[in-house]
Amino acid sequence: MNRRTFLLHSLGGVAVLSFAPLHSLAKTESKETKMPVIKSKSSILATGDGARSEYLNPGPFQEAIEAPAILFLWSEQKGEVRIPVPFVTHSVAQNPQQPQFIVLIPKWGRRAVEVDLLNGKITRSFHAAKGVRFFGHGFYSQDGKTVFLSETNDTESKSHLSLWEGSTSEAKQIQQIATHGDRVHECITTRDSKQIVACNTGWALRKHPSSIVWLDRKSYALDHQLFFDGEGPSHIYETTDGHFIYGGGFSVKGMMSKVSVCGSVGPDKKRHSLTLPEDQMKFFFGETLSLTANEKSKQAFVTTPSGNSVFVFDYTNGKFVQRLEVKSPSGIQISEDRSQVYVTSRIDNAILTFDTKTFKQLERVVVPELQGWGSHIVRLNSVAV
Repeated sequence: MNRRTFLLHSLGGVAVLSFAPLHSLAKTESKETKMPVIKSKSSILATGDGARSEYLNPGPFQEAIEAPAILFLWSEQKGEVRIPVPFVTHSVAQNPQQPQFIVLIPKWGRRAVEVDLLNGKITRSFHAAKGVRFFGHGFYSQDGKTVFLSETNDTESKSHLSLWEGSTSEAKQIQQIATHGDRVHECITTRDSKQIVACNTGWALRKHPSSIVWLDRKSYALDHQLFFDGEGPSHIYETTDGHFIYGGGFSVKGMMSKVSVCGSVGPDKKRHSLTLPEDQMKFFFGETLSLTANEKSKQAFVTTPSGNSVFVFDYTNGKFVQRLEVKSPSGIQISEDRSQVYVTSRIDNAILTFDTKTFKQLERVVVPELQGWGSHIVRLNSVAV
C-alpha cells in the first residue's frame, strides 16, 4: 500500500495537513498554488510544529525567527498538495462559520496569519506588540468574528489572550484578557461555549505558579483556578462528557529528565494525577505533549516524546491502563467513531494507527515530508463548497 492510499484508507478518506521546514523539501513552483476543493463530509486532520532551537534568537527571551515552511494537504480529489507558508507552525485554529479560513499560529513568534484553504492565500496577519510573543495556540469565537491568541510578555512576566478583529489584511487587536499566570500556552472554549480554559505553564521568570484557569466566556472573569506545584500543564483537552485532560512538563534541552505532568480534571474540578506502576516511571519524563480521549472507554491517550511512549489511562481516576511504544511520538488524534487513534512519530517520520480496544498497531506508514516535525494533530471541519 503506498503512502497516499494508506492515508486515505486509514484516516477514512480525510485530508492531512502538516508543516515542515522549507530547507528539507523540494521547492514549490509558486506561492499561489491552489488547494483542491474539499467536498468530503469527513473531518480533516492537521499537524504542525513550533520552532526548534535553530530558529531561535540567542538570549534569555528566545524569539522564533521566521523560516519559510510547507503546508501539506492530502485530499480525496487530488492527493498531495504543497503550499508554502511563511513560518513553521505550532497549531492551527479554524473559523467555525467559514471553515475554509484557518489561522496558523507560531510558538515564540511575533506574527500569525489567516489562510484561505480554498486558494492558499494569506488573508490577514496578526502582529504581536514589541516584547510580546505568540505562544502556539488560539481559537475563533463561535460567530467567527474574533480570533483569540495566546501571548506571553516575558519582560513583565505575565500572559494574556489577545482578541483580534477586522476584515483588512492587518487584523486589529481589540482587547487583552488576563490569564492570571505566566506563559499561557493552549487555550480552548468549552464545548458548551460557556467558558474559556487556558494553561499557564508558569516557568518563565517563576513569579507566578503554574495553573489551569476557567474564565467566563462573556465577562472573561475568573471562574476557577487550579494551581500546580513546579512545572505545570501546557495542553488541555475537553472530553465530550465534561472531563479535562491535561499534560505538560519540561521539553527544554537539558531538562527533559524531569518527571512529566499529566492527569485529568473532572466536572467537579477534582484533579486526578496519572498514577503509574513502578516499572513505567522510567518512561514518564520530559513533556506530555498531545492529548486525546476515547469517551466510550473513559480512556485518555497522551504522548510523551522523551519517553518514546503513548500512555493510556482512565481519565475518571488517573489510573494507568497501557503504554504504547512509539519513537518520539508528538501529535495524536482519535477517529470520529473512537475505534482508532493516530500518532505521528518524529524520529520515524511516520503516522501510526492503533486500535483503541486492543491497543495493537494496525498501520504504519513513513511520511518523509514530516521530517521530524508535528507537535499536534488538529481536527478540522471539512470545507463546505
